[in-house]
Amino acid sequence: MIALVTNWDAESEPIKATVNQLIMLGFPFDAWESQSVSREIPADLSRFDALLIDGERFQQCTPEEEKRLEDFARKRFLHIISAGYIQGTQCDNEYRSEIDFNLFAAASDLPRPGLSPRPTAEIMPWWLKRMEEFYQGCKHDFKHLHEYHLHSTAALLAAEADGLLAPEWTTKINEILDSIVPLIHTPAYFDEVACWGFARLAAQRCGHEAFLQRVKEKSEKMLAHLCRADDGLLSMGGWPDDPLFLSHRNSYFYGNTLSTTCWRNLHLNEELHYYGSAFPALSMATGDMRFLDEAVRILDHIDRIHRDPTDGLLRHASIHGKPLGEKWGRGNTHAMLGAFYMLLFNPDLPADIRRRAIQFLDRTGDGLLKTQTERGLWRNVLDHPETSEESSCTVLITWIFAHGIRKGYFARDKYLDMVTRSAQAIRSRIWRGLGAGNCRATLPSPDLQFYVKRPQHIFFLPLSIPALTAVESL
Repeated sequence: MIALVTNWDAESEPIKATVNQLIMLGFPFDAWESQSVSREIPADLSRFDALLIDGERFQQCTPEEEKRLEDFARKRFLHIISAGYIQGTQCDNEYRSEIDFNLFAAASDLPRPGLSPRPTAEIMPWWLKRMEEFYQGCKHDFKHLHEYHLHSTAALLAAEADGLLAPEWTTKINEILDSIVPLIHTPAYFDEVACWGFARLAAQRCGHEAFLQRVKEKSEKMLAHLCRADDGLLSMGGWPDDPLFLSHRNSYFYGNTLSTTCWRNLHLNEELHYYGSAFPALSMATGDMRFLDEAVRILDHIDRIHRDPTDGLLRHASIHGKPLGEKWGRGNTHAMLGAFYMLLFNPDLPADIRRRAIQFLDRTGDGLLKTQTERGLWRNVLDHPETSEESSCTVLITWIFAHGIRKGYFARDKYLDMVTRSAQAIRSRIWRGLGAGNCRATLPSPDLQFYVKRPQHIFFLPLSIPALTAVESL
């Protein structure tokens, strides 16, 4: 067991980076059990194998504390986190802590048994706190939609359906759906269609058509103006008649490469994630099948071109009909979520498309069964065992297949052990509502080393509670 002693707040970047490394390296530490940090040196140091202390707190030690730490350090391991960390950015701290704690792990040679799983009842209050913080921040920080609006809202709806939320959350969810309406714009980039799949639900819940009408209007413009690749599929973004977005100088994307047409022929798994979650509900609400057809064509393209037939896993991208990039863990779940949200948001989806979406997920599941690690996680690059285990893809895989077993999409005996193991692994990575070992966002590359070297940090995983409770229901 490692003791963590610090003056710094548990929410400070150096402490979050420290906790991230301790969890990823598998060191049990006292703050894991309490979900808090202490500024006091433990009275009984003999029960600890090592002690971590920040430089500021170390310099404030009394003579008696210095003597105790000195005696401890003669026989055991004492690591001082530089006082300069507190001035560093998140990236600075992640870079420094990775070096520091891997050095500590090598030099101490301490056993690393991993951390005990945390029960849902302990995770839930922190999860709700993070949800509140996210939506409060949205009021001030965001002028356009992005994928965390989608995941967080989907997570709340799933928790509500399972009876996990207090009654006042019904009103809060309605307010969230209303607050999204002003953020619905004609998109220059596909990230901006996140949450459009809630259009029909918003009309039903909130008693007005504002959300649905605005999505319909902007979707019409999108089909008319957004770039298409040479194969006719919608691209990631850009307007061919306005390639520099000069007519939208006040847009978030003006002066940003994301708004240009330079990627028109590059297809990503994320296209299915966004368009697959956005368009089918609009077709189901309006009867206009053009939108559903766009999503299904992307699903078919990814199934045909991105999928490696030898293992069922998906490459991250394609260009001119050729697969590109690696089998990035979260990249696979981007595509899977698009197919999953088609099913989740649209109980009246046509039977043949429902079957194709389920088959798409099941084929990917064949590869996931083969690449799950001993500890129950999946890796940053699924078929490369030298890459780190990764939390966000593990959460998403767990939710998709646990929920799918509940709904009868998948054979229980095929996936039950897989999601039971992955849920336990998730419980061993969540600290104060944040998930350790979360891969930083990325776009595709033709270079394997780009994916292998993707940094990881500790971050909010909104779909963790739906994933854990879906497994519990089984």
